Amino acid sequence: SRIRKFLYEISQGNMKAELDGRILQRKDELGEMGRFTAHVQRSLREMIERDMLTKLYNRRIGELKMRQVYEDVKVEGGNFCLVIADIDFFKKFNDTYGHDCGDLVLKEVASVLANAMIGKGFAVRWGGEEFLLVYEHMRLEQAVEHLYELRQKVLAYEMEYNEELLHVTMTYGIVQADCEQVIEASVKAADDLLYYGKTHGRDQIVSALTQS
Repeated sequence: SRIRKFLYEISQGNMKAELDGRILQRKDELGEMGRFTAHVQRSLREMIERDMLTKLYNRRIGELKMRQVYEDVKVEGGNFCLVIADIDFFKKFNDTYGHDCGDLVLKEVASVLANAMIGKGFAVRWGGEEFLLVYEHMRLEQAVEHLYELRQKVLAYEMEYNEELLHVTMTYGIVQADCEQVIEASVKAADDLLYYGKTHGRDQIVSALTQS
């Protein structure tokens, strides 16, 4: 049956398999089974691809998607930019208010980043309080301009925890990816700019433009 074939595809790791839409529209038991199976597929896909806390892409999937963008640009031409961003003084939230507060900060910041990247590229939880942003089809000047807007959104965002309003700042290192080099070199370059920002006052965007 079509459902059995669909389940076989999922069991083989094909999380993009699609169930025949006619089954999903049926009003009988078969339709119900089909809808349930499709729901299970979505849940499994989310578990595999998404960071459980922030719902952003996890690092493994983020790396795969970033490499795909890199390969596409190498073949088709164009540009893309990478950002490594880090929440400033994140440990302070955990130490002052507890880990539940730290989790809230991560979730809320991730939501701001994800919404800001719609139509621009995608956001990844890179690890701990670090995030990777990939700007697709963008030169550095354009991506930096958008990143300044994103930074303002983060600065303006208010989080409520135990009747206290919390604000966060972030530091960002951004580079235009160099497709003449391996992708790791561009990630390291963004990370180096982030480190510069963290050791020179935080709450800033560091790029080749700001350092020239």
